[in-house]
Amino acid sequence: MAGWGAIDCGSCHPAIAASQARTAMARTWRGVATSLLPVDYHGRADAYEIARRRDGFVFSTVMPNGTKAALPVKVVMGGDRHGLSFLLSIDKLGVLPLERPALIEGRYVYNSPNHSLAISPGFPSGQPSSYEDAFGRVLSPGFEEKCLTCHGEPGTRGAGAQGGVHCESCHGSGLDHAEAMRQGKPVASGHAADSCAQCHSGFSDRSDPVPREVLVSSQVTAIHSSECFIQSGEALACTNCHDPHRDRTTAEMEKVSVTTCLRCHSSEAKPRAALCAMNEHGKCVACHMPRVDQGVFHMTDHWIRVHPEQGVQAAKHDASLRSQVPPLREFLRLIVVDERSKADSAAARIAKGEAFSDVAHDVSIDASAPGGGFIGEMWLSKMEPKLSAVAAKLANGETSDIVDLGNRWTLLQRMPRDFKTDADTLFEQASALKAKGDVKGALAKDVEVLRVYPYFLRALVFMGATLAEHGDVQKGSEVLAFATSLYPKDASAQFDLGLTLGALANHAGQIAAFRRAIDLDPGDIAVYESLGAALYSAGEWRSAIEVCRAGLRIDPLAAKLYFNLSLMLEQHGDPSG
Repeated sequence: MAGWGAIDCGSCHPAIAASQARTAMARTWRGVATSLLPVDYHGRADAYEIARRRDGFVFSTVMPNGTKAALPVKVVMGGDRHGLSFLLSIDKLGVLPLERPALIEGRYVYNSPNHSLAISPGFPSGQPSSYEDAFGRVLSPGFEEKCLTCHGEPGTRGAGAQGGVHCESCHGSGLDHAEAMRQGKPVASGHAADSCAQCHSGFSDRSDPVPREVLVSSQVTAIHSSECFIQSGEALACTNCHDPHRDRTTAEMEKVSVTTCLRCHSSEAKPRAALCAMNEHGKCVACHMPRVDQGVFHMTDHWIRVHPEQGVQAAKHDASLRSQVPPLREFLRLIVVDERSKADSAAARIAKGEAFSDVAHDVSIDASAPGGGFIGEMWLSKMEPKLSAVAAKLANGETSDIVDLGNRWTLLQRMPRDFKTDADTLFEQASALKAKGDVKGALAKDVEVLRVYPYFLRALVFMGATLAEHGDVQKGSEVLAFATSLYPKDASAQFDLGLTLGALANHAGQIAAFRRAIDLDPGDIAVYESLGAALYSAGEWRSAIEVCRAGLRIDPLAAKLYFNLSLMLEQHGDPSG
């Protein structure tokens, strides 16, 4: 149904509509021009220039061969808080039309606080190496639609004729709301984060995310991964701290954020969540949601947690600070044995300092034994009641007494609070070793990672891909198959599995894995390249050609796809194509 518009919403909610119109969200769409830059603006950085012309901006750079290339800026978006991004328009190379007209996210942005051009987060700096990526990143059709919609392209939901994010962008049709109110049946709203997640959850679903991956544009994903959100039964919402109808000052944000934290984490709360060992009364955000600098851009880490990398040592950290709120979810290891004497022996080994995972590997009869007893994320409401009651009393890193279940005996261990962070730190070390050519050291370090967190997706994919690349293709494919069984919606795991299956001459399995990867992430051009090659090798050249064309409809500047397509067309009777 058609909307209504912010002006009409303001007829019933004048103060809210007027205030919202002044927010950064409302002004995030700039069209082809912006009042934030002067009429004679001309910015330079490295080999790049952005210059204002009478009818808009031009983005140019010096190519590797020394020639200058330029593209018109079709869209300017952003504001004075962080900066302005430029979307460039391209529809042909020379006189040759591309597979589709496309938008390119410019490599450089205008950083408003510093009044200068700056490299956009996620882009490498330096001179362009080819036309393919010289200007920036081609937006896939899905990425482009979300980008334009979230910044309020005129004509999209809630944007109106002028653009920007307004009432209906979050609340839906004002006409529907007015009609429901007229009938005395106001429309119920969902969780506040659902509206925010339309734009603030990144551009793809992430399997097993880690904090550093969700820093940009994925604030809702980060919040949803936080223990505060999970253990509160999803009671925490973006609007507890942010007012979508008004931009709060830094001081106001600090005050309201602390108030939100202390609703649960204070002595007055009944029952209360854990108390902070450093400061029970304030300054929560600086420690638990710190600012992270990416170049000249300052971002807030919304994955609320203790940050061990800050090196803060609490003077007091004992049971008096523990949460009184029954946990809803925990990460657990377990040992299951069929004799009491075996349970006693296992408990004794752990008491002497042996790792729970080693003991589980040696003696547990549970299917989780090969992974050191790791059973991952467990919702206590779904566990056997006796085990659930025991798990609910465990502190992070604590091991239970022996639980007698009649015909079997069990030990539980709640994973340490920082086990994912510890695993990710080790994983970075493994990646660095591989980059230096130390494959043996990298694999050994990755084994350490998986001892800490056996289901760590990145570590599993790294292990499988590295083994396959260096000769043990069968073992590598087994590891990757395990990763895809744990995370069936992860496109990168499916892609790497397809690569290893090809090395095993399992072409049908390879093609199927590549197709699953495309279904999960239609914007990954590397998968189209590999799928096209696999189909062509299998004799399915017509399908291979179509896959190359499909990839070029995603990224019309993908040089390798053009090259592969040209070879296929030439060999099958279409040299002019």
